[in-house]
Amino acid sequence: QIDPYVLREGDTYYLFYKGGYHMGLWASEDLRTWRDLTPDKPLLKTGPESWSHGVENPCVIKVDERFYMFYDSTGRYEGRKEYLLHYITSPDLANWDAGHTLPLPRTVGAPFIIDLRETFGVFIIAFHCGTDRTDADRYLSGLGIGWSEDFRKWKFLEHGEPRVIQSPSEIQ
Repeated sequence: QIDPYVLREGDTYYLFYKGGYHMGLWASEDLRTWRDLTPDKPLLKTGPESWSHGVENPCVIKVDERFYMFYDSTGRYEGRKEYLLHYITSPDLANWDAGHTLPLPRTVGAPFIIDLRETFGVFIIAFHCGTDRTDADRYLSGLGIGWSEDFRKWKFLEHGEPRVIQSPSEIQ
């Protein structure tokens, strides 16, 4: 299991994880003993795109008595013009809907959403972004960030092209 994300709800801890190419869910009251809540059927198997063969990077938050699980689709794609972040919702962590998307300004990976309404009056989303291309000489990447006051309308920080890092010695 990889890409773990832990959420505490009441006296129970929920561990969302990527198992193979699907998303699973465990629960624990003491963080020592865990029970599999998805033993026969994955919580989520693939993203909505035709090229998706799996999902990863779960991030779960609770807003107005509803849980939102954001995730990435995995697979090989070419020529994508619109970048989407996917999410499913649940009233109880057991029953999840069919899914939704949130358009983002750049290629998206590893989304992380934080509810900072109490402190700053907004939700913050941070995500890995950059180009879809990797090759032996370089990997173009950056960090994207956005915010929302109501969790429905998002604004994203505009910035220049990601920095090209050609070797670990350039990282300062």
